[in-house]
Amino acid sequence: MSSSSLSIASGHLYTLYLFIASDLKTIVGPSTCFGLSNSIAGQPLIENPPLNRSGVLFRLPIVAVSVTVSLLPVVISNQTRPDSVLEDRINKPWRALPSGRVHPAAAKRLMHLANVISLLFNFWYGNEVLWLITILGDWLYNDKGAANKNYWARNATNAAAFFIYGLEATKVAVSPSRLNFAVYGWLALLALVIASTVQTQDLPDREGDKARGRHTMPLVLGELKTRWAVAVPAVLWSIILPLVWRSALFGYLVTLPFGLILASRVLLLRTLEADEWTWRCWNLWMVSLYSLPLASRIRLR
Repeated sequence: MSSSSLSIASGHLYTLYLFIASDLKTIVGPSTCFGLSNSIAGQPLIENPPLNRSGVLFRLPIVAVSVTVSLLPVVISNQTRPDSVLEDRINKPWRALPSGRVHPAAAKRLMHLANVISLLFNFWYGNEVLWLITILGDWLYNDKGAANKNYWARNATNAAAFFIYGLEATKVAVSPSRLNFAVYGWLALLALVIASTVQTQDLPDREGDKARGRHTMPLVLGELKTRWAVAVPAVLWSIILPLVWRSALFGYLVTLPFGLILASRVLLLRTLEADEWTWRCWNLWMVSLYSLPLASRIRLR
């Protein structure tokens, strides 16, 4: 392959990266960790014995690619809308469309291609129903404005997205093993956690959301109430979920420090830059919660 071909290929890959970069830390990475953690934990989440170390290393890139392929058409769809471009010019000017790297028409063609690839990939792993639900969610979130009109609907839609991507990651991680019903209960509980705390992401995006006309929690209830609405549930969930998994002190050592750090940051550090880092801390806190089934299994050994 010539150097010019390599340059073109790397340029296209970088464009794809710009579309999905913000979601690597919020969906791709955490969902991959969730799926692999469940595959290591084994019972009661999956029927077959847990994966060993070599199995986890083999599944890691497959799970990450699976979530990325499913997510890509959704994020492109979201970012090609005029109001999204307006918001990104304020909050994320480095993205492919506000930076002028890609024309909206080309982005839409890329979205259609990504949807076809996503369907084929999900069909291979038996996740075509999840693919259909993702398309429906994209329609509700973007076309019907679930992300804009009501902050509870926005939080619920984000929680539902985690449910779908977390379930997909788990199914791919344990394939061809079957999932037990406990997985769905665990996902539903985590969806409640997300629905009650994901407004953390709206704190650093206040200016762009205001320009777009979004009714996010910080813009409707105010910044102070939103911060308390993150801090209190974060601490409570960090206490409740280890009890659910009966992971004793080890579970609290895994989750509670992250919950306390998140609560402290969101209440005390209130600049936009600090809020960006608090949002990253929220994602680390969620990963600590995802690991509770594994922490419970380690305790029982």
